[in-house]
Amino acid sequence: MPGIYIAGHLGIPLPKIKKAVAHLIPPPKTMTKKVLTNGVTLVDDTFNASPESVMAAITYMESYDKKKFLILTPLIELGEHAKQRHICWEQGYQLR
Repeated sequence: MPGIYIAGHLGIPLPKIKKAVAHLIPPPKTMTKKVLTNGVTLVDDTFNASPESVMAAITYMESYDKKKFLILTPLIELGEHAKQRHICWEQGYQLR
């Protein structure tokens, strides 16, 4: 997003920006979508393991109508607060 803003600020035409963004390839394991043979949609976001990325993944998952599972990598930077933060995410997600 910052790159899009900067490109626009530098006067690069919006169609050119859109064309460039359409060709971006995200790093592996960052919101990578894969449809399995049984029709299940898997979104692998295991590269991102921060509180903000977890919330972004939860928000993204809301666009899917079917049952959802969120598998997280350990968020060791949360230290002693990790368990409570995971419980809050679970409760917040169930409220949506």
